[in-house]
Amino acid sequence: MRPFFFCMLLVLSTPWGCRAGGPEPDPVPELRGMEILGGDGEALAKVQVEVVSTPEATARGLKYRDEVPEGTGMLFVFPRETVRSFWMQDTRVPLDILFIDGQGMVVGIRRNTVPYSEASITVGVPSRYVLEVPAGYCSKRRIHRGARVVLPF
Repeated sequence: MRPFFFCMLLVLSTPWGCRAGGPEPDPVPELRGMEILGGDGEALAKVQVEVVSTPEATARGLKYRDEVPEGTGMLFVFPRETVRSFWMQDTRVPLDILFIDGQGMVVGIRRNTVPYSEASITVGVPSRYVLEVPAGYCSKRRIHRGARVVLPF
């Protein structure tokens, strides 16, 4: 009995023995402010975004999150402009997805995407940036194709 007790005490007293299980939580993201302007230069929205550009961060995106607070989102930055395709696999919340060209123009929007869907989401037009915000955000703020995005870098 004593060897078993000692082993259990050792396991429970080590940092790896005390974890509740599962992956480490995501680090607190750095948020950057960006603005979306209408065709006439009118400010339509200010969004605090997490900027991601690595393959790992891009693959994870907003998966597994239970909410995306109003006024926040995730900006995907790619090295070049091409037709982009996203999906909602393991994404728990509906999103509006804005496709943005290299000049900062919104070239297309997919509104109210379906959580967990594996269907391809694209606008069929080359983009260099993709912005994900909570579903309904674009309608509330009157964000439309042709709007301009002031990038946070």
